[in-house]
Amino acid sequence: MQVGGPSWTVEYGRRDGVTANITLANEELPSALNSGPQLQSNFESKGFNLQQMVALSGKTSAADAKGKTNVVFSPI
Repeated sequence: MQVGGPSWTVEYGRRDGVTANITLANEELPSALNSGPQLQSNFESKGFNLQQMVALSGKTSAADAKGKTNVVFSPI
């Protein structure tokens, strides 16, 4: 799905670990209940700017709007 805006190439797969940590995920990942300013603060603490936050969040939102629940990033 293309909706315009910024894009960049990303590698497939995780490179930072081989196990999941639910405690760390709950501490580090933003909540679906966060406000806009809370989300912006969370993304900025990870080095992302507002435009990048919107681009990363938009993939999920655009898929939700189309009624697709299982979206896979297409190869570039």
